[in-house]
Amino acid sequence: MYTRARRGLYKTTAGYDTVAKSAGLADDFVKGTLHPLCVYGGGDKSITLVNLPDGRIFLGQAVSATDFTGQRTAFFMHNYILPAKMAGDTAEVSDTKFETSCEENDGSRSGELQIIEKLPHEPDKTEFLSSADFDSIDFEYLARCATAAVVNSKKFYVRIPPEALDKHNYSCAAMAKIYEFLPEGVRHVLGFCTYSREAERRSGVHLIFTDNDELAGAGNNTHPTAEFNLSARIAKLSYTNFFTEMSFWHVRTPHLRDFLHNAEIIWLDNNLDKLTPRQFATIPTDFIKRGKNSGKPAMYVVVSIIKKAGEALLANREIDLRYLPGSYLLSEEARCRITRVFASFG
Repeated sequence: MYTRARRGLYKTTAGYDTVAKSAGLADDFVKGTLHPLCVYGGGDKSITLVNLPDGRIFLGQAVSATDFTGQRTAFFMHNYILPAKMAGDTAEVSDTKFETSCEENDGSRSGELQIIEKLPHEPDKTEFLSSADFDSIDFEYLARCATAAVVNSKKFYVRIPPEALDKHNYSCAAMAKIYEFLPEGVRHVLGFCTYSREAERRSGVHLIFTDNDELAGAGNNTHPTAEFNLSARIAKLSYTNFFTEMSFWHVRTPHLRDFLHNAEIIWLDNNLDKLTPRQFATIPTDFIKRGKNSGKPAMYVVVSIIKKAGEALLANREIDLRYLPGSYLLSEEARCRITRVFASFG
């Protein structure tokens, strides 16, 4: 728990500090990693989720409050540190129950919080999340923004519509909803803040909901370049990073899936003549299978054939293009390109 107190766990003078924590959290981790994430961007409350570098998840709620004097405006933040096994399953955190004050927030003595096994939930918020109407939100647009933000390490500001009376819960419900559209790899990286009127500077926060027209306008203006930037980034990936980051593309929405397959084709087209036989031989089979089922199979057939050729070379077997599965589907241009790749193998 973090707020402005007369003294805290790490400060002996008045100011913002941790006033209570669980025993299992190391002091260096609290001061070096958690304190920079304890930020209040205005409004009654906001939730922030950040996937931390060590695999754990930071989940915190900041609320407007008064400090220990009872006169000065401040904020109070209650944070959970979730284990790495919950990464990617964060759609369920939107109805989490948070404390909004701490009896020991004057810092008169060190506070220790109990370690819990499961997140507590608010029944009223759960009902709101299940019944909210989001006809005004383009969820596929948000999913694309989230994916582009993660891959390009960018921030996108999402405008909260004026008719949304409960801005915080509206944003929580929107995040819970768009998780249905996100690839698993994106969910493991994506960070968000459900409300802020200030420019977001925290590392690991990608989507920020706001009613600040200036911020929201800037975020929306980046959308036309989001797809281009994503494709360009993928085109420049190395062999190792490409197949690591392609774990992002397990998606359910057809248009987003089609867009990401186009990005795969861009990368393959740019790198077909650069890979070694061993690299081709180790291309994951499920990647090729997924591509063949995408409705745009030609490039994946090419890669499949060269993969088999790479395996043959490594096993000292001869290669005959005429008998490689799928070669009959290819154009003469594609067959010539395969032949050139074979020649580069030596």
